[in-house]
Amino acid sequence: MKQKISRFIIAVTIAAFIAVVSILQQAGVHAAPQTFTVTNTNDSGAGSLRQAIYDANSNANPADVDVIEFNIAGGGVQTITPSFGYSFAEPVTINGYTQPGAAENTADWPAALNGTLTIEIDGSAVADPALFYIADEADNSTIRGLVMNKLRNTAVTITADITGTKIEGNYINTDPSGLISEWVDDFSITAIVGYGGNTTIGGSDPAQRNVISARGTIFSGVGGVGGNTWHGNNLFVGADSVTALSPDPAIMPGRNALGLLDNDTFGGGGLGEGNTIENYLGQAAVSVTGANVTVAGNRIIGNSQGILVSSTASNTTIGGDASAGEGNIISGNIANGNAGGNGILLFGTGATTITGNYIGVLDDGETALANTTGIFAYDTTEVTIGGSTAAERNVVSGNDTYGIYAQQIGSLQISNNYVGVATDGTTAVANDGDGVTVESSDNSTIDDNTIVNNGDDGLELFRSDVVSVIGNTITDNTDDGIYTDEVTDSVIGGSGNVNTISGNGGVGVSVTHPVSSFSILENSIFDNGELGIDLQADGVTSNDATDADTGPNDLLNYPETEAEVSGADTDIVYRVDVPAGDYLINFYSNTSADPSGYGEGETFIGSDTFTSAGSGVEEFSHTVSGNTHTNIFANVTEVDGATTSGYGATSEFGTEIVRQRDVEVTKTVVDQDTITTDGYIDYTVTFTNNGPDTLDVTQFDADAGDPLNTALFNDIYPDGLTFSSVTGDADCSESNAANTFGTLFSDHSSYTVLSCAYSGVTPRELAEDESMTFTLRFTVDDNSVKIYDNHVLSVPLAEDLSLTSYQTAVSSGNDIIDELGGSNNNLSSATTTQPETAISVTKTLTDPENYVQGGTVNWTMTISNLGGAPINLADSDGSGVNPFITSLLIDFLPPDMTFAGTSTPNISCPIIAPATAAPFFPNYPDYQLVLCNHSDAVDNILLDGDSFDINFSATIDGDSDLNYLNFAFAPGYPSQGLNDEVIGEAFDTTRDAIDHLIENPISQFAYSGAPTDIELGVELLTPDDVLAGETIQYEVTLINNGSGDINLASYSDASTSLFGGLYDAQALTLDIDSPTADVECSDFGPGSYTFLGPAGADHTEHQYYACVYTGESTILASGESFSIILNFAVNSGFASPFSNYFFHAGTAADSDINQILTIFYTASEDVLDTITDNNNYLIFATNASPARQNQAGNSGQSTNSGEDSASLSSTGESVRLIVVIAVVLLGAGFGIYRIGRVLISKH
Repeated sequence: MKQKISRFIIAVTIAAFIAVVSILQQAGVHAAPQTFTVTNTNDSGAGSLRQAIYDANSNANPADVDVIEFNIAGGGVQTITPSFGYSFAEPVTINGYTQPGAAENTADWPAALNGTLTIEIDGSAVADPALFYIADEADNSTIRGLVMNKLRNTAVTITADITGTKIEGNYINTDPSGLISEWVDDFSITAIVGYGGNTTIGGSDPAQRNVISARGTIFSGVGGVGGNTWHGNNLFVGADSVTALSPDPAIMPGRNALGLLDNDTFGGGGLGEGNTIENYLGQAAVSVTGANVTVAGNRIIGNSQGILVSSTASNTTIGGDASAGEGNIISGNIANGNAGGNGILLFGTGATTITGNYIGVLDDGETALANTTGIFAYDTTEVTIGGSTAAERNVVSGNDTYGIYAQQIGSLQISNNYVGVATDGTTAVANDGDGVTVESSDNSTIDDNTIVNNGDDGLELFRSDVVSVIGNTITDNTDDGIYTDEVTDSVIGGSGNVNTISGNGGVGVSVTHPVSSFSILENSIFDNGELGIDLQADGVTSNDATDADTGPNDLLNYPETEAEVSGADTDIVYRVDVPAGDYLINFYSNTSADPSGYGEGETFIGSDTFTSAGSGVEEFSHTVSGNTHTNIFANVTEVDGATTSGYGATSEFGTEIVRQRDVEVTKTVVDQDTITTDGYIDYTVTFTNNGPDTLDVTQFDADAGDPLNTALFNDIYPDGLTFSSVTGDADCSESNAANTFGTLFSDHSSYTVLSCAYSGVTPRELAEDESMTFTLRFTVDDNSVKIYDNHVLSVPLAEDLSLTSYQTAVSSGNDIIDELGGSNNNLSSATTTQPETAISVTKTLTDPENYVQGGTVNWTMTISNLGGAPINLADSDGSGVNPFITSLLIDFLPPDMTFAGTSTPNISCPIIAPATAAPFFPNYPDYQLVLCNHSDAVDNILLDGDSFDINFSATIDGDSDLNYLNFAFAPGYPSQGLNDEVIGEAFDTTRDAIDHLIENPISQFAYSGAPTDIELGVELLTPDDVLAGETIQYEVTLINNGSGDINLASYSDASTSLFGGLYDAQALTLDIDSPTADVECSDFGPGSYTFLGPAGADHTEHQYYACVYTGESTILASGESFSIILNFAVNSGFASPFSNYFFHAGTAADSDINQILTIFYTASEDVLDTITDNNNYLIFATNASPARQNQAGNSGQSTNSGEDSASLSSTGESVRLIVVIAVVLLGAGFGIYRIGRVLISKH
């Protein structure tokens, strides 16, 4: 009974509670916010995440936000695997960072994140549209600190009626480290779908930063409310801000990483507000589809395309104030499917502003990371790129094609950008294509930009009207500075709006058909590779009568002008032949004249207007201020009130303006080829009055007080010349050494000044264009230098129109010859003497006894001055088109030699070519030409009797026959060339030059023949009958039959022995201690005959020995000999007859010893007894005497003396052959042993 009462009480209480709650809800009283704790990873039930969300949804209180925290035991990452999605019906905050072990990130964007996430939601079993679905009254909900991965659909979907959602501090579609993408095949395509408004993804606080990846799209919200904010996120890049979380390329085509809706903000300039989006392979990393979107302060790098602003967008801002951090880095975006990727692509959009960004470079503003195109704008109503301040400037550099390409833009402003250059404005970071291209875009303004270093044109204008190009710097582009095609009613420059267009590889401004009314005004156009202005892109367009032709800018005729100084001003007369109408003519001064003669316009110096009657050539005049203008050019522009600027077509620059000069002086050398040392030089000096008036020359008396300024002319001549005489109406005297005039001739202080006064009839008036001619003679000093740089200077009148430059030069304090250069009052004449010099070239072989196969041969070339003027070896530098004439010497290297070089300082041999490279040596096709030059510009003078040695070396091939014919000659020097008659004849290509030189010996030819010849002689010194126990003694003699010396010390080892041989070891024993001083012998023992292989097959009883020289250096001159005593003991019971073989081994030095070596190498049977005709190889046969043998109780035969000698010229070496064979056999055996060991080890 009590239990029934208790249950009744409880039921009543619950019913009462429910009734109260119902009443409170109806009265508008809500439950207080609560905190729910997740304590396990179950999909449902108490303590599960699903239960916590149910509980929060049940705690109906839209005005407040419930909190879900985590406290799951076990540590580490806790993974929850729901079977279906979670729905929010009421506001709730899920905070994964409340789980023990989790930690919020503390690193500001864009640094690597350092947080720890321990709550993982595995969505692989969720087939619902979203893992988290936020709807109903769940405004202001937050999802925080979760790892959401393996998603079959989206991580979060926000319905259109929801506002204020926050997604922060999460890792979406990654593992808990944030470094590895984790998704389900064919799913995980979209991370967030947001139709609601004012969603915040990430945040500027480090703890709010998300890492998000997807197989398709990060954020999709087409048709959504907008007003969303993105801060601090890493999109498609891992938590370390480096690792790529690359999406699946198969999902990408046609997709964008994220879509920005009306009033969205992606990034910002404040601390931590930027986002990083990298590695996206779809259509674009950032897609702008709404109005009033801002994309600022982000890193948009390495995607298929950076930012796409689509046709539904308007009032888009990309970047902002760079000094406030609002500029984006948009670089490395290069591949959009089969098309190139753009940094920024505008396609059919509304108004767009692009300011303060780095496009194609990294954040240092200098390191290139190319987009395919920096900015591509197409079919857009209004585009502004850059702005009026440095903070609004974009750096658009380092891209693979165009920097900026704008097409079909309603209103285009490109201002103050750096295109092709780093942020410092000087360091080149070229775009590979045009800097800026504008096409089909009327009413465009391109102003105050720096467009430099680009790989094609600086600026291209196509099919556009009313374009203004003002205040830009367009320099150092590979092709044209500005190229135009089908552009009308447009202007480049203007008053106060000067463009600088210089250093471009092509034309300054190229105007092509059918451009019209294109004005080019007051710009600074200079130093371009082609014309400053080119109409029709075909070079200078010649003027035609009455200017009737048609073409770009109507091919308007250029002006023809002349000018002269008038006091402080310059008077200019110009002639024009243009159609009737009003015109503007602009005048320009240039530092240097254009090589074409039709120039450019470096500095605008003034303008004039005129009205043409259109009746043919008309003449006008104008005065510009200043009298120091140089290289003046002009062009003409139509005045046209029907155009926007008030001006029409502009012509090319006209012919160069050459100022009229009153006095001109020239100087030429007479008969250059006759000038020799100890001879003379004649110069012709011409003094001309260029007008416009007559000139009284009697006033030029070379007053002793001021001869330089009162002479008719002054000659300034160098050391090595002595003034002799003058012909003509002049009296010349040496006024003083040049150094007495102070700094006027500071660089010519060793020169002498010769002042010449007029000495003819008086009075003498020189009419306009009349000249006087004088001849100055100078003697050439013996042994003087060969080149004389002689100057003439005339400064006779203070009113001379040319003296402005002279006065400027004097006031500069510098050398006036250097300052005036080739002006008409100061000219130079460089003269080279032709000394009658005999040159000898000899060639000496060094250490001829070491002239061996495989060895190194050294030789010395000696160039000698046998008489005449000095020789400057530095002149022979191999320059010019024919090094055969200008080389120091030419050596002809024989076949079988390889040139190793020269050890002589300042000598180089840069040309080594086959003799067939020249037509002069048909009979020596196997020779190599070695052309050697003096490689230092410093003078190297050889006076009469001096010589100069040059050391060379080459290696000799191992199979060479060592019999060489070697040639060398000196082709001459720049001062004389090949003037020698014999050399001139030799280089007649109808016959071989070497053969001709041999037949006509001259000093320029040297010959080296075959090397040393050594003869071997052997004499038996003991009686010709021997008994056992007695000694047989031989005297072996080496005779130098060659032309060079032999150093016995070079025969110091078994491979280069004095001699060697085979002896019958059954009959004899070698005494290795020779009685001859400094000679030692070695016996190679039984079986050593086998070293000869088949060549010694019949001599098994023989042993090999070799004798070497052990003393100091000992020279054996040609014809001298050296003898060695060699003793053998007769063995007991010897058999007879026996034979000894003697070889001169030594260094191979002629072809005969090679014959022996060839026989030995190729023999298939015994050949020792058959070689009898060589003087390097001897045989001695000996028989015992029967009489002496009987007396000794032994049987035997009588002894016959051996042959004394046989001779042969040496170059081969039997001993070397034997040792080489032994080494080869030993090496082969060792190699086989090693191979065997390797094979065994592998098995």
